[in-house]
Order: sequence, then structure tokens, then C-alpha cells
Amino acid sequence: MKKLFILFVNVICSEFKNMNLCCSQSLSNTCSSHYKCKAHMNSDIDNIVKSFTKFIKFNDKKYNSIEEYAYRLTIYSHNILKHSNKKLFINPFADWTKDEFQKYQKLYNKNIHKRTHKINNGPLPNSIDWRKHNIVANIKDQGLCGACWSFSTICSIESAIAILNKKPVVPLSEQNLIDCVKNDTTINDKCCLGCKGGMMDNAFDYIIKNQNGFVDTEDSYPYLGHDGNCKFSKKSSGPRIIDWVDIPSGDEYSLEDAVANVGPVSVTVDASDEWQFYSNGILIPQRFFGCSSRKANANHGVVIVGYGSENGFNYWIIRNSWGTNWGESGYLKLIRGRNACGIANSASYPIVEDK
Repeated sequence: MKKLFILFVNVICSEFKNMNLCCSQSLSNTCSSHYKCKAHMNSDIDNIVKSFTKFIKFNDKKYNSIEEYAYRLTIYSHNILKHSNKKLFINPFADWTKDEFQKYQKLYNKNIHKRTHKINNGPLPNSIDWRKHNIVANIKDQGLCGACWSFSTICSIESAIAILNKKPVVPLSEQNLIDCVKNDTTINDKCCLGCKGGMMDNAFDYIIKNQNGFVDTEDSYPYLGHDGNCKFSKKSSGPRIIDWVDIPSGDEYSLEDAVANVGPVSVTVDASDEWQFYSNGILIPQRFFGCSSRKANANHGVVIVGYGSENGFNYWIIRNSWGTNWGESGYLKLIRGRNACGIANSASYPIVEDK
């Protein structure tokens, strides 16, 4: 245990030096053997350990050994100090490395679909929030399963059906898609691979071709958080998907039009470390180190459920699938009008009908 503590102190003191921070008076002797403390400080080891203890309790973290605890504490400390000058939150990913976070995000190449969105005539509303219309389901948590594509697909379908029925949303099954959507054609590979990745357009395509446009409810096919055997019920009934529509790539005005006049839209993004540590407010990516707008960098599937403006900035309202402890109770506001994080590169929504 002593060796682990010494290792932790070495790492943290190194971070203090790199970040121009100083040790607290109580720890100045420990740190001064590595670097000379300055008269003032912004953070110290005591506060980090206390913060980590709160983080563990708040996010219900469980570590299997003292070694794992020390390892996660070190990562947590590095992340805290690295992002200390930003408006970020100690959410469930604060003890993850960058590599671990990137492995959690898995998407396939987007299929090319002929049906594209046509802009409606007339002015668009200054803001819209579909959550206020009871057609967006409560925030869900994909856990350690890399099935963001399934959560994005299901959310846009749930909302489309709720809008059609003019009734509150009925939660549908992400697990149905994780277990069943296989061998659909993409540009390079067959899609999808459950918790190892997928794509929303392929899920739409599979549901239409192989499930007659239906998806099981969440109650009948609950979420497991890992791959399973396909158990789709052919007895499903009610509204079904008959097609899907792609937004012209990079066209944020068409995307805004679709969100305002159709409903929630599935999109892909580059969810960088700014997403990993996002807390609240409007996320404006850093110029050189923030998320990328390049289509090839997309690694996460989410849903746009509205848009608005705040303090002179336009933003998208994005529904994520990382639980309510992340962001603004599971949501993120992303700057609108800059194709930030590639938000408009691969956007689509389902067409549903009642038969």
C-alpha cells in the first residue's frame, strides 16, 4: 500500500508541475522532494482524494482490488488536473483513460440511401424542444456495451411513433436490435455486431426487411448490456417503420428543418474527451484539440431532440445514452451552425405508419 501511495504522489506532483499548480502546506514536504512549491495553489492531493471518494459513491463505482483503486485514482487525478480550467463535470467516465473511452464508441460506415430530406416551405421556429411534448423517452444508460447505434435508432423510432399516435412515448427495445441486427450491407463490412458497433441506417434497414418494420417493447425485451440471442417476437403490432430519410451531409439548415418539422433525428458525432467530461452549458469545441467535424472521425450515435439559443449562441439539444449522471441529466447542448463534432454529417430519421 505504501508503494502505491508513493507512486500516486509521484504522478500527482508531476501533474502539479505540468499544470503550474502547487501542493498544499500539509503536503509541501512530500512534494518539495520532487518540485518546489509556489506560494499559492489551485488543487492538492487531499482535495483530489476527497473528490474521488465522492465520485465513487455518486457513480456507484466498485473496484476489485487496492491496485485497481490506486490505478483509477491516478487516472482520475490526471483527468481532473488536465481539465481543471474547463467547465466540466466529474461524471462516470472520469476514471477512464482516453483509450478506454474511445473503445467504448463504435460505429460502422454509413449506408448510402436514396431518400433524402426535402425542406418544408415557411420559416422555422426559433426554438423547439420535443421533450416538452412527451414524445422523448427517459434517458437510458448503455453501460459498457458499445451499442450507441441501437439507442439512437430506438429513440428516433419511439419519438416518430409517439408523434404519429399523438400519445406519450412507449419505450422500445435496444436489446432487440443488439441481438438481431446482423449481416446488413454497408460500404465495407456487414453490420451490425451488437456491443461491438453498428449504424442507425443499417438498423432501420434491417427492421424493415426482417422484422416487418416492428420493434419489440422494452418491457417485453429488456436491456441486458451485452450480446444475446435474437428473440424478436413476430407477433408485434401497431405502427411500424416503412422507410428512413437521410439529411444531406453537412447541411445544418436541412437538419434544423427536419428537427422542427418532423421530430427527433438520429445523428453521428465525434465524441471526444470534451464529451467524456462534459458537465453543462453549450459545448463549443476547441479549435485544434476539440472534436472533429470530419465524417471519418464519427464514433458515437446520439439523437437531436431540439434546438435553441442562449446568451447569443445557437445550440442543439442532444439526447445521449450514458445515463442521467452525465451532462445535463443525460443531455448535451452543442453549438449550432458550425457542424460541430460532425453533427450534420450522417443524420437520418425513420418514416412510420399505422397498419
